[in-house]
Amino acid sequence: MFKKVFLAAIFTVFIVGCGQIQVGINNMPNSNLNNRGDNVPITVIVYQLSDIKKFEEATEMELITKENEVLGRDKIDSIKLQIQPNANTAIVKIDKENVPYVGVLVLYADQGKTKIKEFKKTSDVKEGYLIFSISDKDIKALSAKSLVVKE
Repeated sequence: MFKKVFLAAIFTVFIVGCGQIQVGINNMPNSNLNNRGDNVPITVIVYQLSDIKKFEEATEMELITKENEVLGRDKIDSIKLQIQPNANTAIVKIDKENVPYVGVLVLYADQGKTKIKEFKKTSDVKEGYLIFSISDKDIKALSAKSLVVKE
């Protein structure tokens, strides 16, 4: 009897855990150089979203100054943080069923960067991690087996 209960508990934990992914940021070396050429931390806002349309249409300034009004009920949660150069940071563990999309807004020292937003549909993540890899040229949303992603 104990064996059946134990196996049922393990199976339940496995099934519940399968729907979760860890969201992380991989900040590549020299991704954020200031006007003196110093490698400085980036500011990242990570959004958990129920729909992506408003996020895609919003400008950087709208998201920075009035994210709640712009995203409305599509925003489940958000977190703003600074990440050091050449660092890998785990941010949050999410349930893919409750959070259909994850988006990021990256605020660079050089405001001339063209790609500052990226998102990923969580159901497309087949590994245990959704990593946003940030370089000086691009932001990529990757499904990965670990937090460390090599480009």
